[in-house]
Amino acid sequence: MPTIYRILLHPAGRLIKGKQPGPERITLTILLMCMSLTSRADHLSGGFGIGDSGPIMTESAVPLEAGKWNAGIKSEFVENKDISDARLIYLRGIGIDRDGEADEDLHNIDSIFGVSLHASYGLTDDLTVGMRLPYVIRNNIHEPEEGHAHGGNPIVIHNIIDHGDSRGIGDLTLFGFYRFYNGNDHHASILLGLKAPTGETGQTGFNNEYVAGRYQTRVIADGDHDHHEGTVLETHQQPGSGSWDGSLGLAYSYHPGNVNFDSSLLYTLATEGSQHTDLGDVVAYNLALSRPTAQLSPCDFCSWDLILELNGEWRERETRDGVQVGNSGGHVLYLSPGLRLNVGNGLNVSASFGYPLVRDLNGDQSEPDYRLVGAVNYGF
Repeated sequence: MPTIYRILLHPAGRLIKGKQPGPERITLTILLMCMSLTSRADHLSGGFGIGDSGPIMTESAVPLEAGKWNAGIKSEFVENKDISDARLIYLRGIGIDRDGEADEDLHNIDSIFGVSLHASYGLTDDLTVGMRLPYVIRNNIHEPEEGHAHGGNPIVIHNIIDHGDSRGIGDLTLFGFYRFYNGNDHHASILLGLKAPTGETGQTGFNNEYVAGRYQTRVIADGDHDHHEGTVLETHQQPGSGSWDGSLGLAYSYHPGNVNFDSSLLYTLATEGSQHTDLGDVVAYNLALSRPTAQLSPCDFCSWDLILELNGEWRERETRDGVQVGNSGGHVLYLSPGLRLNVGNGLNVSASFGYPLVRDLNGDQSEPDYRLVGAVNYGF
């Protein structure tokens, strides 16, 4: 499916804190569903997404007020630079990646989309707890067949296997953050998170082979019956990981009112999950500037936040059965300008565009071309 149609069929959204009176809530939600929004390579971005005013991807150190609820929806879509089928066949044939290592786990993913629901609650003025549950879609997964070699000759590759899409419920994250410093305009908080293995891990590929210029379903003999072969996709291609992962981080915010600054650093310790796979630890770092303004507001009780962020993520190489996977992990840094529309004191809608300044991925992987992020959030 062409990218533009895939985007238009997906609801938008990353959630942010806001508050709002009646009819505009329905109108803006409908508008949001028509927006095109996005994410990144093989994995969606991390973070909790409480969505206070200010940044979109960066965690703010300012918690919810005691007794306040915050709920919303966030969506991300990442369009990747494709590795062509011809390139996949060539790379499989030479048998090593661009770093000179064994070229295992070679594949291409056109794009990845995720939409997540979140809710959070202010237990006190300094302590907020919440949860986030995603739905994940990986679009158009291709990989070359294993191939075969005769004697000392090079590996012979004939076909590309088309696995179609992988989609399903992802892993549930429970989170909390505690503000341990509140000095007028300065705020500092500790971030904690626990990801539970609630996501699907048994998705199978379609295993359609590209043969003689067209795709055909691979059929294998099984006794007196023929059946279509559908192998279980590898863990990093699944909606869920099958692992319990813990996160620890810090957030610092300086909010003088004219131009606000937010920053966050979050480390996630990954453990072994399904198929004896450890997807690798993650370090996410973010910096954000935001400027509130009432100029060009569409209504008397509306305002804008103009936002500019740097969103970085380093991911460790994946290990499978204790062996590192060459084509995994790396570092991506996005420059992300964005806008947030605040409606009254309840509803908040935001969107940002991410351009990757750094794409330093290990081995041969589908590199991100751009990322769109969108959100709607309601506070009460």
